[in-house]
Amino acid sequence: MRIIKDIAPLREEGGEISAGYAARHKRLATWLLPRLLGFSVDGSRADFLAVGCQLPFVRFMPST
Repeated sequence: MRIIKDIAPLREEGGEISAGYAARHKRLATWLLPRLLGFSVDGSRADFLAVGCQLPFVRFMPST
């Protein structure tokens, strides 16, 4: 299987990924972000969206 890198920024999608994770694991996400990545969050969806838009996300997809 060959893997092709997608070099386009995934800012909006990264925000959704971050907010989705936080919705499923709110206490853990609120606790981890400041400790691991230095982002203070208030626990709101908007805050997790904003943080996710700032994080670099990488997507690997198999070639078809």
